[in-house]
Amino acid sequence: MSAHHALVVRCAPSTDPEVISPDALVDRAGHPTTVHDVAERPALALRFDDEDDLFGYRRTSTKDLCDVGPWARQLAQAICEVTSGHRSPAQLVRHTTLDVQARLSGHSKRARRLSARPGRRPRVGTVLVDDCRDGVAEVSAVIWLADDRAYALAFRLVGRDGRWVVDALHVG
Repeated sequence: MSAHHALVVRCAPSTDPEVISPDALVDRAGHPTTVHDVAERPALALRFDDEDDLFGYRRTSTKDLCDVGPWARQLAQAICEVTSGHRSPAQLVRHTTLDVQARLSGHSKRARRLSARPGRRPRVGTVLVDDCRDGVAEVSAVIWLADDRAYALAFRLVGRDGRWVVDALHVG
């Protein structure tokens, strides 16, 4: 005689952690919750501020950076070479934010597509630097093309992680 055992099919229990909204990570006053509060929850605590001590960017004071005048002129030359297709935008990765890098890549691709053989490199004319506040400088420059046409270049430099970084750019 054989014994028949009934087969019981059950759903596996969910192992996903409980979803916590970003609003639940701050108290009523808008401050991040304490470590003790977060430890009682089953999900990982996240920190949303840009000034994280271990990760993220660190602001740098103007006094801790190189002189902005000569640096702005060199950076203006490099940017106008990228926008004219003479230089790879990858060379400026350390000195630009992701948004600025994407804009430079677009300018470079457009310039290379429109010009099968680039002419003489553009040159930087007048450069004006305004130290707005500590760790921030706004730069405007006149760029001269090979055919003696001029255009304007404006960008904002911020002190970040011990160097000047372009975080806003306008080419026109």
